[in-house]
Amino acid sequence: MCNPMIAVGLSVASTLLGTMASANSQRYQARVADNAAKTQRQQAGFLAARQASDTGRMLARQRVALAASGIGNSGSPLDLGFDFGQEGRIAERQTLYEGEIGAVQNEAASRLHRYNAGVDLLTGLTAAGSQLLGAVGGSGSKAAGASASASARGRKLPG
Repeated sequence: MCNPMIAVGLSVASTLLGTMASANSQRYQARVADNAAKTQRQQAGFLAARQASDTGRMLARQRVALAASGIGNSGSPLDLGFDFGQEGRIAERQTLYEGEIGAVQNEAASRLHRYNAGVDLLTGLTAAGSQLLGAVGGSGSKAAGASASASARGRKLPG
């Protein structure tokens, strides 16, 4: 038969190990979300820079084509080029904005994982403490009950 205190110790140790595993998992998920936010910002920056480069090349091609055709670089052709440039800059900004939204969402997930790690630790420590107190309280109340029962029969317990 197993000593009850050993059983309680093993139960508490098991609770604490499970708690640590859960908290470590939450911390890991927080780091993953942090990395995803960083990657999302970098990717958005890259895509926006590529978009700006593509827009610049397209505007240059339009200018070359206009010059080759003999059409002046003023009036309607200039307005078309300006509009295309503006649309390119808007698309670039949209890409950066969408990347920032995704990054902020990942940062929020990271904060939530860190919060949950703290909650897991607190919950696990509380459960382990409860197990210990229950074991101590249970053996204490058994001893008190045995003492009361013995004295009611008129016997004295050793110790």
